[in-house]
Amino acid sequence: MYQPNLIKGKFLEWLYASGLNPLVIGESCCVQEFSSLLDMESLDFLLDSGGVSSRMELADVLVVAGPITVKFADRFKEIFDSMSRPFWVIAIGACASSGGIFRSEKVIQGISAIAPVDIYIPGCPPTRESIIDGFYKLRERITKRERP
Repeated sequence: MYQPNLIKGKFLEWLYASGLNPLVIGESCCVQEFSSLLDMESLDFLLDSGGVSSRMELADVLVVAGPITVKFADRFKEIFDSMSRPFWVIAIGACASSGGIFRSEKVIQGISAIAPVDIYIPGCPPTRESIIDGFYKLRERITKRERP
């Protein structure tokens, strides 16, 4: 389960040692909480308004941290469809899970409406400990070859 020493700058090393190569999509406080665990310069990162990482085909975990707008939904599906299989999807926070505080007709009401989600990490924003715990649960599912 959760190990406190992972918060002290070791989370990215743990991700890579676990064989997880994440691609992050998001533009919210959940991205800030997630990025506080990582060296963002060494992580592929995609913003709603930004470009697509050239390494998205290498990612095996799609991390959605924040709301997906209706305008961005088609691009999200393109990204999702272009990723190499198998890969996993993690929804971080209330916005990715249900639209959260941005809930409106302009926001997808949770990414599960457009893509399957393997792990939900609740909170607004979730704590770093919750994020780490979510990735531990993902690693356990991968080890057991479990899909929801």
